[in-house]
Amino acid sequence: MPITNSSASLVSKSKSLRSMKLLVLLALLLSGAASYGQRIGPDIEDYRPPFSNQNSTVAEALAAYDAGNDLESERLARKLLSRALSQRKPDMMKIVEARFILAQALGGQKRLTEAEIEYRLGLKLLEPYFPKNGISGKPDAKALATAHQWVGYFEILLKDNLKGQGRYRESELIVSLLPVEPRRTYDSMTDQAVSSLPPIKIDPCSNSVVGLRPMTQAEAVSRDEWSNAAISHSISGDWPSAERELRKKLVLDGSIFGPDHCETAVDHRQLAQSLFQQNRWTEAEIEARKALDILDQLQAEDRQTGFVLGVLADIVTKSGQASAGEPFLRRAVSIFEQRDGRVSQAAIDARLDLAANLYAQGRLRESEEIYRSSLASGRLIDFDNDEERSLEIQEFIAYLADRQNRNSDAVRDYEKVCARRAELRSQSGRGGAVSLLESEDQAAMGSCKLRQAFAMYRLAEKGGGNIDSNGPEALLARAFEAAQLASVSPAAETLARASARIAAAQSDAGELAERYEAAIRTRDESGLAPIPLWRDRYATYSRTFEERAARDRQDQEIAGIAAQLAQLAPLYWQLRTPQTLSIASLQARHGPDRILLGKDEAIVLFLVPPGNQYGLVFAISKDNMGWSRIGMTGEELAGDIAGLRAGIDSMAYGVSSEIRAQGPGYQPFDRQLAYKLYQALFGSDEIQRVIAKPKTLIIVPSGPLTTLPPGLLVTRPPQGGAGADDNPVFLRQTGWLLRDKAIALLPSVASLRTVRQLTSRRKNSQSIPLLAFTNPDFSGKGDALSSQEEPAGQSRAPGNFTSYFRNGKPSAEALRTLSPLPNTWKEGMALAAALHSSSDNVLAGTDASKAELMTRNRDGRLARVRVLEFATHGLVAGIGDDLAEPALVLAAGEEPEDWLLTASEAAALRLNADWVLLSACNTASPDLSGAEGLSGLVKSFFYAGASALLVSHWTVSDESTAKLVPMVIALGQSRRNLSRAEALREASLAILDDADEDYSHPVYWAPFTLIGDASRF
Repeated sequence: MPITNSSASLVSKSKSLRSMKLLVLLALLLSGAASYGQRIGPDIEDYRPPFSNQNSTVAEALAAYDAGNDLESERLARKLLSRALSQRKPDMMKIVEARFILAQALGGQKRLTEAEIEYRLGLKLLEPYFPKNGISGKPDAKALATAHQWVGYFEILLKDNLKGQGRYRESELIVSLLPVEPRRTYDSMTDQAVSSLPPIKIDPCSNSVVGLRPMTQAEAVSRDEWSNAAISHSISGDWPSAERELRKKLVLDGSIFGPDHCETAVDHRQLAQSLFQQNRWTEAEIEARKALDILDQLQAEDRQTGFVLGVLADIVTKSGQASAGEPFLRRAVSIFEQRDGRVSQAAIDARLDLAANLYAQGRLRESEEIYRSSLASGRLIDFDNDEERSLEIQEFIAYLADRQNRNSDAVRDYEKVCARRAELRSQSGRGGAVSLLESEDQAAMGSCKLRQAFAMYRLAEKGGGNIDSNGPEALLARAFEAAQLASVSPAAETLARASARIAAAQSDAGELAERYEAAIRTRDESGLAPIPLWRDRYATYSRTFEERAARDRQDQEIAGIAAQLAQLAPLYWQLRTPQTLSIASLQARHGPDRILLGKDEAIVLFLVPPGNQYGLVFAISKDNMGWSRIGMTGEELAGDIAGLRAGIDSMAYGVSSEIRAQGPGYQPFDRQLAYKLYQALFGSDEIQRVIAKPKTLIIVPSGPLTTLPPGLLVTRPPQGGAGADDNPVFLRQTGWLLRDKAIALLPSVASLRTVRQLTSRRKNSQSIPLLAFTNPDFSGKGDALSSQEEPAGQSRAPGNFTSYFRNGKPSAEALRTLSPLPNTWKEGMALAAALHSSSDNVLAGTDASKAELMTRNRDGRLARVRVLEFATHGLVAGIGDDLAEPALVLAAGEEPEDWLLTASEAAALRLNADWVLLSACNTASPDLSGAEGLSGLVKSFFYAGASALLVSHWTVSDESTAKLVPMVIALGQSRRNLSRAEALREASLAILDDADEDYSHPVYWAPFTLIGDASRF
């Protein structure tokens, strides 16, 4: 039977709760609920202006419901309801809409009693629009259509809900709010009665009861399905598929409603959006203008017109006509302000879009004024979190001031907003809010501090500001601390946690700290990590009752432990998240901070942003300080460092697959490129002035710099030209940085306090000089491998297998093919001689096993070891198809998992070691292909308690390494005043200068880096 409007699908599917989502999707899509997608504004310095995000939560809630994810739909519906209720003048239909979605989500979870409450509350809100007395007058016909439609939805679903509870009699007794003759009833209402109704704001297309012809039931079903599919495709980014569904709907609506109906206008707008997302701007503009023409003919100066104007402005701006988009946005602002008020959601959204448009035109001052006025309104109510978006806008305002060369204003604004971001980050690192997972607050704070540091540098370049606090030296001091927070690495966070654990142990709360970390790890692994309240106050609603109860128990346990830690070890919370060290602390000559930086040391901090931006370098010595812009962009640095590594070792981590295909080996070392990099990083007069006298450089790298040992950089133009790049004589005469400076790396500036103050306070219970795991038996046959001689040129690379894993588990077949490493046993024996240790502490063959390591860890012997060495094969995450974290290969065990010491297992060890020697390949490499930063092995051993690590950046030669590593320790033992960094420098140079062996290429003498404490043994 023909049905005259979209209630067709209501009748045809009223027996199914799940199918009702199609109706809601249709109604919301018609009212402009589909999200806009990317907004306007050029990406200048990788910075996009803040903009509106129209109704994205509605679309997400519906998409979650459509996918059967009722928990997520519930969470988002509660967020929508909270927003609607918090408005100064609540929009009744927004509240009704949110309660309907919430009821649907609850019903999908079989929480029928809770859903019933939402249905009844929704109907209660609609009662005033259906009075039972016969009063004369006439309300807005469009309001009648919207309320009529919602009542139909709620009543049918409430009846189904009651039947689902077995309350059939109550279901039959429900009396509809809808009068038998609604038009006559409303015609009889007085003007006073009409004006007493609650305010209702609707869109013109809600009045869709009149068309050219009736809609059949089959057409209604198809129309719903196309609408639903279009939203799902748009949310997933499949815009061509969304376009296909919208075109079908446009054709049908044209035949039902006519070409000049508001329903058809909405179809044109939605089609314009899908074309816009495909960069088909000309076609998109045609569709948007069709929609606007229809609405202008209908004189519909309301929400739908505002939406169309916003889409049209997007299109013309994106096509390079930002100025043409401005009138559309100003009209949209006027519509929304007159319709909903200046501080309404829609008006604020439109002003944000206008501000972004003015930014795109280069009218920065006007853009800034609108952003500031939006903040002054005190409400940014369309966003998931008002504070987060407020901070985003404040940050962009600072950026606009910087772009306008108002550098003092920029510094002031950045310091204010970045301080708040730092506080939010700090809150998420304390008490029950802690998680070991990646933090959004950390990333947001880092980005803000990065821009703050750059703004300060630009102001300092101009001689500083008009007040003392903005003098050049004061700016340098504050920028140095901002830069530390801008580049907090996972390794720095790990070391901070290790610092906190040490502090807790020194306060006799070490076991409590262990329980705290274990409880957090358990909660994270169960998928119940907390989301900070300022990001999602309704996060708990996305869990089942059982999951919420489990998390409540875990939260209570963690909060209880945190409270005890706060009382017993207050320093724990100060250290657990990465802190900053001031220049004053580093240069202190008295008090506890005097030991942080030695008189012959300088610390060098690099801040390297990604992409085409230039970074900053800071250098601080005991009596000097300076900073400068890095002479290459982040992208240029990454490219040149990758090229340099490719020349060192074609199998090096991060080298392209094309070079890897050439097989192991190395090429002539590009000394000119190494000199170019040195000039870009250290070559400025400001930096040279600071580092000229100190003998040791403590370098805090970031970005691609973490993948390269600094000692192989070249400090002066190389002699002999490119033809001498593989000539041993010229290589030995080259001005390597390691010739002039001893070098150590740290994950962060603040970690200097950890390795020099906290670790020095640990009880001196170290009574075992050495424990070395060497030449493990990979065959599983128990062969005595330690006496075998290996072929010349043997390396500790993991061989030719492309994968050592099958279906996520280690492959015993693949691991058995790893080559034996007899020279590593010799290396271990040389270490034993240098440390005057028993040879029994050099484990080889089947003894060099993970089981033996864990046994010593459990009985406490491992915590008494002074120097711990792993001389074996290293597996970098990414070498194997399924290797999720780096690992060291030890002797064959009963199960394949028993062969590997993974990074997470290493973190669980309890060490008190001066040195951990990771004498394997690629032990400094990042955890994932293409990533930057120190490896999971480095982070894990720091967390376990190491003071210093010796790690490699590429495939190491077994022969040269067997000489170099023991020499480092022997030098430190024989010359007690020699620091770790100086010992590594002298040992490396001895390998380089050995005329009896051709080890002049950096592949032999430069693979190892000291990470941690550079001072004496």
